[in-house]
Amino acid sequence: IDVDAVAEGAAKAFLKNGDTTWAKVLEAMDHVVDVKVAGTVDVDVVNLSLGKLALFDGHEISDLLVDEMRKAGIIVVSASANSGPLPSTTATPGTSFSSITAGATEEAVSSRIFYEWYGLFLGADGLPGTGDENAGWGYVMRPTAEARIVSFSSRGPTGDGRGKPDISALGIWNFVQGV
Repeated sequence: IDVDAVAEGAAKAFLKNGDTTWAKVLEAMDHVVDVKVAGTVDVDVVNLSLGKLALFDGHEISDLLVDEMRKAGIIVVSASANSGPLPSTTATPGTSFSSITAGATEEAVSSRIFYEWYGLFLGADGLPGTGDENAGWGYVMRPTAEARIVSFSSRGPTGDGRGKPDISALGIWNFVQGV
């Protein structure tokens, strides 16, 4: 656990290169409960954008830790995971009874922006500077306006029949303004 980050109100279980162990994630979750209960840090919301195959939905150790976080007054938002499109693929801690579990959508506007960029800079062959680059791919590749669940987004129901994910939001082609 990154103790400096905890003092500022956050716990970090991953190294800079993204490596960690599930035991470190569980330790960080437990530590957040401890500092909240002790009054050391007033943690109100925890984002768990990670997941692991659940064998006993709602009863995995990470699910139980999420339930303890909720009892301590912490709202937990968990990723559904990236094991779609098959049903019943929601991962723990998203299978917790207390977690707000989020799936991923693909929205028309951001998809069209991506496909326009792709067409203008890479073209049909996917290679820049070969002469087949052109505009107009956005509406060709994404002609309809509805939000769609991204193919990789995990889905419910959970193994015990609960409807998960609870919410879905943009999960691909997220663009931000550069500095």
